[in-house]
Amino acid sequence: MFIATEHRITDLDTFSQKAGPALGQPPAGMRLQTVLLDRDDHCCRCIWEADSIESVQNYLEPELGSASATVYYLLDPETAIG
Repeated sequence: MFIATEHRITDLDTFSQKAGPALGQPPAGMRLQTVLLDRDDHCCRCIWEADSIESVQNYLEPELGSASATVYYLLDPETAIG
């Protein structure tokens, strides 16, 4: 399944320091598809392929939780455009 994350960055220095390793080497069974960072470095949106929202959340929160507020969405590939 596909999960979107929206990270509202509250501590840019910490987020920048932790995001590279966290996003670059996810655990087995989880794949990062896309990363989109806004121009002002206040928001980062990602699309993950994983078995559940909880698996992505359980991986990211310990890594990035102190530097951003994250919302998780389940995507429907059947209705996606593009």
